[in-house]
Amino acid sequence: MIIFILIFGWIFGFPPVYENFWRVRIWQNPRIPPEVLTTKAASPEAFAYTGATQYFNPADGIYAVDVECWGGGGGGGRVNNSAGGGGGGGAYAKSTNVAVAPGSSYAVVIGAGGATETNGGNSTFNSTTVVAGGGGAAADAANGTGGTTVTGNAITSAGGDGGDGYDQGATGAGGGGGGAGGPDGVGKVGANATATLSGAGGDGNNSVGTGTGGTVVDGGAGNPGNNDLTKGGGGAAGSENAQVGGAGGVPGGGGGGGSDNALGGTGGHGRCIVSYTDTWAPSVNQTSYDNTWTFATAPNNDADGQISMVATTGYDYNTISYSFTYTACASDGGTGGTSSGWQSADTTYTDAGLDPNKCYGYTVQTKDSLEQTGTASAASETYSSANTPGQPTLSGATATTLTLTNAENGNPAASPETTFAVKVVTTSPEDSTWLNQWVDAAGSPSAGEVWLTDAQLDGLVIGNGTALNSGTTYGIQVKAQNENSDTTDLSLEDQETTLVAAVYSVTLDQETFSYGTMNDNTASSTLTLWSEAGIIATNGDTIADFDIYGANTANWTLNAATSTADNYTHKFCNETDNDCALSGPYGASFISLTTSPGTLLKGSVAPSGQVAFQLSMHTPNPSTVYTQQSAMVTIQASAP
Repeated sequence: MIIFILIFGWIFGFPPVYENFWRVRIWQNPRIPPEVLTTKAASPEAFAYTGATQYFNPADGIYAVDVECWGGGGGGGRVNNSAGGGGGGGAYAKSTNVAVAPGSSYAVVIGAGGATETNGGNSTFNSTTVVAGGGGAAADAANGTGGTTVTGNAITSAGGDGGDGYDQGATGAGGGGGGAGGPDGVGKVGANATATLSGAGGDGNNSVGTGTGGTVVDGGAGNPGNNDLTKGGGGAAGSENAQVGGAGGVPGGGGGGGSDNALGGTGGHGRCIVSYTDTWAPSVNQTSYDNTWTFATAPNNDADGQISMVATTGYDYNTISYSFTYTACASDGGTGGTSSGWQSADTTYTDAGLDPNKCYGYTVQTKDSLEQTGTASAASETYSSANTPGQPTLSGATATTLTLTNAENGNPAASPETTFAVKVVTTSPEDSTWLNQWVDAAGSPSAGEVWLTDAQLDGLVIGNGTALNSGTTYGIQVKAQNENSDTTDLSLEDQETTLVAAVYSVTLDQETFSYGTMNDNTASSTLTLWSEAGIIATNGDTIADFDIYGANTANWTLNAATSTADNYTHKFCNETDNDCALSGPYGASFISLTTSPGTLLKGSVAPSGQVAFQLSMHTPNPSTVYTQQSAMVTIQASAP
């Protein structure tokens, strides 16, 4: 309702009381109040005289305007015992395609209509961009000249001169005011007064609205020119019989001359009109025109299987629509990408149902409600997020290792290749070497993430590089990353326990014995030393292999032959699996010992199982040493 009343006031003028009220309420501050600034004005915008500088604030999307202004009309003359001349009409100026920037303010000054024998004021837009000069005031009976000061790139028209007053008698008649210039040409000249008849006001550049003079009989004041928004105001008629001259029409009509020292008529106030049309596609900037669009938030994978984006908010006089268009990537492209179509005022778009870790591209474009379309942005490409891996599997437990099987959960192994990182999240009892560590390609712990392919993870032996603790529960989780290095959450945890380390042991029923006194190149055997079935080796609590090996004595070297001085032989026979007596102590069932472990006495001996064996010795041929010698034989239990 306020805006309607304001416009009404601009066009028609308020009665004095209401006009003053609204001037104080709305126009006291040179800047337009915020509540008015936020209202998008409609074209054309008319600026009437308020006595203060006003401002044109271009709406968003308006970058050029047409401006036309009229100067204020000059005041009529006043002469004692005679009659004054008519004031000159205000000039007209128009400029088209004046560049403006939304967010800026442009000063508008409206020229006042001149009081008695006072020039009309200039009307200006942006100080010098458009200037329409005010009409000249009448001086006594002499007419005022029409305004001639003009600046405009399209049309300029001078105001019409006022008519001369009649000053030959004691009481004369006033001259008519000049009409204002306008788009149709120069304002018309006001009529000169005669001894008994005041002069008529001049037309405003062929417009209807001429003031006519009063007659001696009725003694009335001159009539003002017609208020015409699109053409100059008519000049007012002069007066007779000591009456005040008529007021000039708005905009820019000259005031009529007064009679017999009565006041000359006031010139009509000036006016400026700003017109514009939305001929631009939306702009990405407010203060300068740029219709090539951009993303405020580039496409990004904000959830599994979806990519979201936000367009830069635009500026336009009308409603803006946004369109996001899917574009295929040159490589690593996925399927299921879609476009948004035109969305009125909605700057956001989410494309869902996309493949994991694949490339998708998008452009953004705008248009307004007049179907004026801007230029689309360059394509912005990104990769969809990888899927969170499935629950991994730990298996193949040993006392020091666990074997991993990865669950890639649909993440691509090529174009591009998805990578994964494995974290140890549980150790019970605690293993500080591994807890909260990542697993590297060697199966060892790492303080930082180690990204490996699915092929590298499947069958990876954790603990192969740095051993796990036996009898310990280990839990792992896996996460994935896409080609942009955006990571997923960790997967569900899988746990597995390493085996308890086996304790291998063996006992002998004969830990020491003596072959007796032997000469060079002679032999002896347990087969002949006692009647038992050899030496008995008893296994511990774990299935084990029994290895057997000998050793050098202090002076003799263990060898498979005795033909070298100080070399002796020591042999064994598995009595459990063989009848050692059948082959004799030096037969095929007796095998030469070496000094290195690795010769199998018997494999996979059951817990508490027993193995009987015989030994035989042959002294060197010859021996250079004739002292007691100790020949060590070792039985070793180890994992099968």
